Amino acid sequence: MEKDAEATYQAEASLLQQKLAETERQLQDLQRQKPADAGSNFLLSPEQQAALKKFEAERAATRKQLRGVQFNLKHDIEKLGTLLKVLNIAVMPLLVSLFAIGLGLYRISRRGGERRNVAKAE
Repeated sequence: MEKDAEATYQAEASLLQQKLAETERQLQDLQRQKPADAGSNFLLSPEQQAALKKFEAERAATRKQLRGVQFNLKHDIEKLGTLLKVLNIAVMPLLVSLFAIGLGLYRISRRGGERRNVAKAE
């Protein structure tokens, strides 16, 4: 069941991973285009600054979505675990009890038939 839950979210997670990798690649490309002057100070054109902010925001949003997918996966796995616990704790004892009651009723009905046969034979 855990594998089914993982398969459900795997496609979405891989898409988000690809999107994140592409965004980071674009950020690196943009940073390589920065002209350097006087040591470590970088000057960016307004377009480059806007693109940098856009890529950083997109990277943050993609990471947030990926965390959401991972959270949903864990939540679904926990839900399956809870269902199994309920089945083991409640349903199985109920089935065993019903089987015991049915077996008891069957034995009572057999004894009743045996007593009638014994009474007729006397």
